[in-house]
Amino acid sequence: PEEADSAAVQLPTHIQDEILASTQKFTGHVHQTMMQVYGNVNIKVPAVDLEDSETVQRDPQLIAVLSQAVEEWIEIIDTVLKEEASRQHENRYPMAAIDFWRDRSSKVSTVYEQLQLSAVRRVLEVLEASEPPVLQLFQDSFGQLQMMHMVAKDNVKFLTTLERHFKNLANGSMQTIVETLPSLMNAVRMVWIISRYFNTDSYMEPLMKRIADQICDKVEEQINVNQIFSMEPTKAMAIITDGKTALEKWSEVYLNTRAKIEESATDHRWEFDKITLFKKSWHMTKICKDLYEIAQVLDQFYKFLGPELKEVTGDSQGIEALMKEVEALKTDFRNMKNIFDDCQLPHWESLFSKFKERVTQIESQAIEFLNRAFQNLRSAEGAFKLLQNFKNIESRAAINKKMAEKFSDILTRYGHEVRQFQEIFQRNKDCPPISKSCPPTAGAIIWARSIFHRAKRPILSFKTMPHLLQQPEGQFACKEYVELGKEILEYEQRQFEAFQTTAVELAVQLLKNNILAYDHKKKTYIVNFAKELQLLIREAKYLDQLGGFELPHMVLNVALQQETYNVYVEQLELLIDSYNAAVGDLTPVQQKLLHKQIVELDKCLSPGLTPLNWNSLGIKDFIEEGQAGINRFRSYRVSVEKGEERIQSMVSAISEAVLVRPFDWKRTDVMDHMEFYDFFERYRVQQVEELVKKYEAIGPFLENIEQRTAESKTCMAPSMVEYYHYWERRIFNAITTMLLRGMSTFQTLFSAVERRRPPLLRVKADFNGQDIDDEQLNSVFRLIPKLLKNTVYSANAFVRWMDGTCKAVPPQQGQEEDQQQLFTFYRDVKDNPALIEMMINMVNSIQKIFSIISKFLKHWKRYDDRWKLSSRKQELEKVKDKKPPFVFFDVHICVYKNLADSLSECKTEKDIGFVRIDSSAIVAAIRNQAMEWVAGYGEILKSLAYKDLMKIKSEIDEFREQLLTPPDSLDNLKYILSVISEILSVSMDMELRMQDVSE
Repeated sequence: PEEADSAAVQLPTHIQDEILASTQKFTGHVHQTMMQVYGNVNIKVPAVDLEDSETVQRDPQLIAVLSQAVEEWIEIIDTVLKEEASRQHENRYPMAAIDFWRDRSSKVSTVYEQLQLSAVRRVLEVLEASEPPVLQLFQDSFGQLQMMHMVAKDNVKFLTTLERHFKNLANGSMQTIVETLPSLMNAVRMVWIISRYFNTDSYMEPLMKRIADQICDKVEEQINVNQIFSMEPTKAMAIITDGKTALEKWSEVYLNTRAKIEESATDHRWEFDKITLFKKSWHMTKICKDLYEIAQVLDQFYKFLGPELKEVTGDSQGIEALMKEVEALKTDFRNMKNIFDDCQLPHWESLFSKFKERVTQIESQAIEFLNRAFQNLRSAEGAFKLLQNFKNIESRAAINKKMAEKFSDILTRYGHEVRQFQEIFQRNKDCPPISKSCPPTAGAIIWARSIFHRAKRPILSFKTMPHLLQQPEGQFACKEYVELGKEILEYEQRQFEAFQTTAVELAVQLLKNNILAYDHKKKTYIVNFAKELQLLIREAKYLDQLGGFELPHMVLNVALQQETYNVYVEQLELLIDSYNAAVGDLTPVQQKLLHKQIVELDKCLSPGLTPLNWNSLGIKDFIEEGQAGINRFRSYRVSVEKGEERIQSMVSAISEAVLVRPFDWKRTDVMDHMEFYDFFERYRVQQVEELVKKYEAIGPFLENIEQRTAESKTCMAPSMVEYYHYWERRIFNAITTMLLRGMSTFQTLFSAVERRRPPLLRVKADFNGQDIDDEQLNSVFRLIPKLLKNTVYSANAFVRWMDGTCKAVPPQQGQEEDQQQLFTFYRDVKDNPALIEMMINMVNSIQKIFSIISKFLKHWKRYDDRWKLSSRKQELEKVKDKKPPFVFFDVHICVYKNLADSLSECKTEKDIGFVRIDSSAIVAAIRNQAMEWVAGYGEILKSLAYKDLMKIKSEIDEFREQLLTPPDSLDNLKYILSVISEILSVSMDMELRMQDVSE
């Protein structure tokens, strides 16, 4: 769609209107065709074979069927005629007439064309032979239908020629209506002449009335009172004029067309009722004339009370009061509804009469306002221009007449203004107000001339009306103007003479100043171009531009060389900026290092301090030589700073080095104490080795700086002693920072505060029978301080320089023959209070953690104290001797077995601080001792049960042998029976003893 819109052709407006009209016409034809094809009226022809008409005419039944069909046709025709007779127009505008006749033609044509079908004509031909009564009725009705069809068709044909004009009346602007009316009336005249039906008053007069109503309603729609009085009067006047022109054009074109018809000597003349056609348009024309007069009056007052009058009089309150009065003129008209209704004419005339009275009153108030305002004018020149402008502005006649009488007041006001200028000049001439950009002498002259020009402008305006200056007021004002001009001219001459007496001597003296000066407070060079000389040049240029003064030749030459001086000053300022950029931000150590080069640079700039001055011809060469010296110094500085950047990178590497290996808190396994020690110690040694290599590389860079600045390569240049000390202090601070960072990391790792992080190392606690073996714990306590001491001892790898050099101190002979001592930074770093304090704090923190661990390990001894696990043999021997009952063994075995079971469920690991205590060996040892107690009691119980079992067995065997005695005699039998009796008596006891053994 966007591409289609961009590709669309923009047609002219009139072509678009023609296309729209043709489209609407085509739509009307399609609608009419649809009404004819799909209309509700349908003529039904009976299904009778009419080929043999004679047979049909002899058959009464068929004749009756055909007659009944014709009766139905008559009813349809009468219904259509009745409906069309009652048809009304949709509205009272001309387009409704075209729609009326089109709809009628569509409706009637549908029935008429169906009755013209061959089948219908065949039915009528068959009935003509028998001449039934219904046939005559049909012919009468059909004749009326045919007449209505012809009239409607003819009217549609001719009215269609007027359709485009009617649409312009309905949709067009006032200008379009005015342009359409002549062609519309010509077309109406042709319809009147040619049409067979639209040539009578009964048809044409209603159409004319519709045209008149359309025009009047369009004008009434265009001229809305509230909208008219809300817009600017000029726009309102244009709209009212367009409406009034359209109404007058309608009457004019109608009368011209009527005259043409009368001149044609035709019998058909327009004798329409003019009251019917033009009563409303005449009334509306009168109202439009009144509205135009109202808008014109408002426009005249608005122009008079504009911003020019307010600027000249300065009485804004008075002008606003008059504006309120003018605005109040609209109120009554805005409250009136339907001003074009002829019934409202008396009310309208009453309001319009009051309007004229109020206009007269406002004119009187305006004249009084002018009389007051011109007695206290703000500006004579502005008032004169206002009067001049009012000659070309259309205002009220009485106001214009009064304005013309105010020229004498303007002359009086001008004389007062000249006296005011005189007072201002006399009051400020000794200390005149000068703008910021002007020098004193030229500024005073410019101020005086501005007063003169302010007095001169009105005189030039008055000369356009020479008779004004010939009046007494004009001659008096001119006299005062001339006296003011003479005083100002004398004042200018005095100012110039005072400047001229000192200018030459001052210029010669200031040009002898040296081009540079040295500011000892800021310790920098400054351009010595005097402000007085700048002021002198500006005075000369301003006076030369003002004209009327002859400057001294010396001063004029200095002023002409201003551009040269400005170039020199600008180049010298750039030179000094370059010097400050090269030298100003040097550090104290760099200043001492480059002292020789700075002295050479100052020698290049010393000619600017003496002897060069502003008359010298070698200023340009001096600037070039000074810039060359600055460039040479910059090359020295750049080479030094490059070396410093590399040394700084190595010192920063030492300062930012990480001696303590980063710990992975996400690792799942926990190291033992030796692995923990190696974990940190190997990393520290590796880092220190790399840092020592970087530290040893600093010497060659210092040697390069020495070669560039001192032109030697000894690494012990006297001019660089403080420079060596500076970097040695920087290295010392870097090593101290590195150690503090490492100790701080250890302090965080070994912090005794409640930890939420995993432990660092694992310690296994053992049980040696009676006591807890804490040897491994003591080993950890020895390794951690060693780890901390090694960290501080890292400084021992950095060998110090010999005093005044950057060479390492060679190894010194120790107390023993084979021992050599190194002079390193460790001797100074180890005494650092911060390191000592951190070391003490960490040792105390570690001791606290180890004291907690010791308390934790001691609680395992409660098992030995309570259960006497270590005195097992003595206790078992006592039990064995006492031979307690079975319940005793059952209780003790259960107790020790429950103890072993509870230990199997006990946690064997506990995190205390940064240490994880592994108590699995202790738990296993205690559990083994408990199980040994269980086994000991079991062995005793087993031995006791075995003895009882053997005793029971011997008794049973004895009873068995006795029972095996043969009962061959009475005594034997009695013996056997006594044995049986004894067995029975001990059976219960035997069963209990056997049951005890089995348990």
